[in-house]
Amino acid sequence: MNRPAGNAAPLLRYVGVPAADGSALATVIVDAQQPVSEVTLLWRSPYGRAAHLGEAFGWARRGFRVVLQDVRGRHDSEGTFEPYQNERADGLATLEWIARQGISGAIITYGASYAAHCALAPAGATPLAGVLATVPALDHASCIRERNGAPRLYAHAQWWLEHGDTRIPRGPLLDLLAAGDPDLFAAIPVAQLPARWGIELPGFAAAWNRTTDHPTTSGMNLLRSWWARATEPIPPLLCIGGWADACTDDALQLWQEWPHPSARLLIGPWAHTLRAPVDTHWGAVGTAKVGALAASWVDDEDGVRSRGTRALISSPRCLAGTRVAPTPGWSRWDRYPPGPPTDTPQVEHTLDARTATTFDADPWYPHPSRLGHVPVDDVLVRTDAAVFGSARVQEGVVLGAPRVLLDGLGSTPGGVVIDWAIRLILQAPDTPALQVGTACVRTADTRTETSLPAVHLIVPDGSRWQVQITAHQFPLYPRDPQTGENPLTATDLRSARRSISTVLLLLPGASDPADCSEEVTALWSRP
Repeated sequence: MNRPAGNAAPLLRYVGVPAADGSALATVIVDAQQPVSEVTLLWRSPYGRAAHLGEAFGWARRGFRVVLQDVRGRHDSEGTFEPYQNERADGLATLEWIARQGISGAIITYGASYAAHCALAPAGATPLAGVLATVPALDHASCIRERNGAPRLYAHAQWWLEHGDTRIPRGPLLDLLAAGDPDLFAAIPVAQLPARWGIELPGFAAAWNRTTDHPTTSGMNLLRSWWARATEPIPPLLCIGGWADACTDDALQLWQEWPHPSARLLIGPWAHTLRAPVDTHWGAVGTAKVGALAASWVDDEDGVRSRGTRALISSPRCLAGTRVAPTPGWSRWDRYPPGPPTDTPQVEHTLDARTATTFDADPWYPHPSRLGHVPVDDVLVRTDAAVFGSARVQEGVVLGAPRVLLDGLGSTPGGVVIDWAIRLILQAPDTPALQVGTACVRTADTRTETSLPAVHLIVPDGSRWQVQITAHQFPLYPRDPQTGENPLTATDLRSARRSISTVLLLLPGASDPADCSEEVTALWSRP
């Protein structure tokens, strides 16, 4: 019965919820004046109750109750903020407190990004009616390391400078510092960068150290360990993600492994804010439409949440300047990757060398990184890389994680563990060369392979694929010292000559989707 509850201002009640150790967790209860739903949303976040209050009012005006809480050590909540360390225990303490208040009806946990981890943490340890997780950042290791363990620099610095080792966010500090200092990341060792910036951040290096031995094959490891000890049924899931979001792989794997038959993943051409970049056919599809769809699932008016259905509902991304027809809609699959392996199209490209296959890599003049699906013609002309390309391809769809296999890897001097940075590029006719994804592999082997972040793309007819291999993509990743030392603690960076002989690109396709554009449009068009 998802209908507007009226425009009357919601009722607010500010309370301190006791955690297990007695710390008071600052909480505001936002109640509809005219409730039309028995559902209560628990929303725990490190980003501040004030920042979320507008959205909480939106939920209340739809008739829901929202319990909105600052996590431990953030804003007005007592204790120390230790990312990803206390959210399960504090979430369960909050749910027990809600039960003691006599609040009846279904409880659904909700959150985006880090707060999605907070929403997922109690599942299986207490009765829940559902979990609504958007753009989920599942755990710390999956945010600051590649799945093969290689460290990420820029993403870690950006988040930690704003939110790490502090009760109140510092704001977009990395952007402000970088605007006045083009050599912001130049100092070594990397682990001591905050000292150069004049900021005391003891947790900056500690976070990397804590994830060194973490099996970073995915961000699912912590969730799997909780599910193995579950004492209550795992509830239904709605996960919402974006193909232009850094957390895409977390969203896909969360949905793929969710241990309840009712699990839905809606993933569109959105970034982390759930707004579409303007270079897509969807334009600025904002959070209001996504919110309407989420509200329909929360209230379960059509039984979507309670039915045992599993669906991946996706709209592809069309990269800037590419021409495709018709305008892409929404398709549905019941598994990911779509279809059994023998039924899933997979296109294999053995790429030809487009440049010299031997190049010199100088960490003091590192190959630059780019963020997102952006033009990279300027870096394609650099000589500190090898570029391999395909023949022209027919129009098609790529859905899943591209894989790149490298063979004949060499370095002088050799015999040490070094980084190989990979950039996947799509060159459509009459358009700039566009970056599709990046990866970094750290190995001493002469042969390696890795997955890139998953994509759902329409590839225009006549396009070419290119793979650029470099020693660095800086500052996305730390510079490789090329001595075998840890790039986070190295104090000696040396030049090296690199070589590569073979690049193989495997692109996953999508088979037999069911069109569900009308279903999605109807859901998010509701008041």
